[in-house]
Amino acid sequence: AVAAQPATHPLPLGPSYLCEMFIYEEQPVCVLDLARRLGVEHEAPRIERKLVLLEDQQLQLAICVDDVH
Repeated sequence: AVAAQPATHPLPLGPSYLCEMFIYEEQPVCVLDLARRLGVEHEAPRIERKLVLLEDQQLQLAICVDDVH
């Protein structure tokens, strides 16, 4: 699934690219900032970014990207 960038909350621990979370369908979801992980700058402002939501069994993860085509 793809969602617009929601308001997030900081995580107290973790690497710089995995330092936010939000609640999706009553479950906490960690946000992986792909650009930060790859060491590049985002081209889109934060409000225009997208989250690609991944779910596998009980693990939920959102990958923050500039756009989805």
